[in-house]
Amino acid sequence: MSYPEKFRRSVLEYAKKGHTYKETSEVFSISLKSIVRWTKKKRETGSVKDAPPKRPWKKLNPEILKAYVEEYPDLVGKEYANHFGVSIMGVLKALRRLGFSRKKKQ
Repeated sequence: MSYPEKFRRSVLEYAKKGHTYKETSEVFSISLKSIVRWTKKKRETGSVKDAPPKRPWKKLNPEILKAYVEEYPDLVGKEYANHFGVSIMGVLKALRRLGFSRKKKQ
């Protein structure tokens, strides 16, 4: 689990006040490498915030799913799940990632 952005900023502010990285790591009980990495990230991007994780598509190909939804827009999640051989929740999450809103009842 990563450290919150607010904590990272406070660590870097403490180090900026004239404390060495070693002192800072001992005070906050974190590794020296983390402080160096956060400093580099702050210098390059201007923020210490982590990028959101990029999760790969596992079972559903997004292009095929999108084409199928555009071809058959009146189907419900269960019918899409049966066609692709995955769970209903998997189809609904994939549709949400693609920007579709499926609020239909059979």
